Amino acid sequence: MELHVRQVGEEVVSQFPVFDTDGVSYLSGVSPVDFEILEFRDDTSVAVSATISEIGTTGVYRIVFTPTAPAQWAIIVTLRSTGDVWGMLVTAYPALSRDISEAQMNVAYDENTSTLFLEVWLDRGGRTIQTSDLVSCSVTIYDPSGTVLFTLSSTIPKADGHFGLSQILALDDNRPYSAMVTVEDSIGSVSTSQAFTTVG
Repeated sequence: MELHVRQVGEEVVSQFPVFDTDGVSYLSGVSPVDFEILEFRDDTSVAVSATISEIGTTGVYRIVFTPTAPAQWAIIVTLRSTGDVWGMLVTAYPALSRDISEAQMNVAYDENTSTLFLEVWLDRGGRTIQTSDLVSCSVTIYDPSGTVLFTLSSTIPKADGHFGLSQILALDDNRPYSAMVTVEDSIGSVSTSQAFTTVG
């Protein structure tokens, strides 16, 4: 399950693939009405405001959601024909002071290969720090009991200002995991606690 941190009123856009019956080929042409969307605000079901559309004819679909209040939001998408499930968590804060700095992280977990993929970046004052100003990042992942599972680091940011990390590790389904994310730029180091949840 993906994790996003946004201000109230700030749009969240994410993508997910839909696979054909062979489990490999991308499936184009799935109508938005073929998806069931559940939306929760602080564990309470609310009316659905998220929307889904296909990106061209790629078989990759985008979901757009805008949090309307400070809360922990959860969006669960199910493809009715296959039962495949995708989800994201959105932590929405009130309008932030422009001087706040946060080390950000987005996570995807591939159950088939037991691979955890992480995207890490740094926001300062509402602006994402560009590659030329980045120095390094490190991420320490903790299991639900608070035990350290591993630490990853990188000194090579990508052109988009993100660090791409991955780790092969078997994770339990439907469990919360936490992370301490640290990113260093030309100004200094910022550490932020993050979390993500596996869905099985």
